[in-house]
Amino acid sequence: MKEAMQKFWAQLPDERKAGVEGAQLDKLHRSLLSRLDFYTAKLVGIENYQATTLERLHIQRSALYNLLSQRESKIQFQMAGEQRRLAHASKRDSTAMKTISLLGAIFLPGTFLASVFSMTFFDFGAGAETVVSTQLWVYFVITVPVTAAI
Repeated sequence: MKEAMQKFWAQLPDERKAGVEGAQLDKLHRSLLSRLDFYTAKLVGIENYQATTLERLHIQRSALYNLLSQRESKIQFQMAGEQRRLAHASKRDSTAMKTISLLGAIFLPGTFLASVFSMTFFDFGAGAETVVSTQLWVYFVITVPVTAAI
């Protein structure tokens, strides 16, 4: 723009540059050049401010990213602690369940067979004088292999 104004002034005939009209044109030309310089300086300032603002935004974004990373790391650390506690609790529960299932495996076959032998299908005693049947060994002979098989 400045170059165009200079070319316009250079192409202007000398007759027009002289006199009252020339003085007014010169004043207008200098005023426009002054404004153009002002707006050029203002534009440079705005461009510098824009570059500074972009740099600030970049720094703020980096700071926020670092804060978020720290917070996420802290949360993951807490989650790891909770998962460790949960794993220990699961292990205790697992041990208790194994103990219960072992006791069930030991006692359930015997209980089942005792209930089967208590039915009237089997007669262990011929008379009422014996409290413990002499045929009790049959219970253990059947119960022990069934328990071992389980």
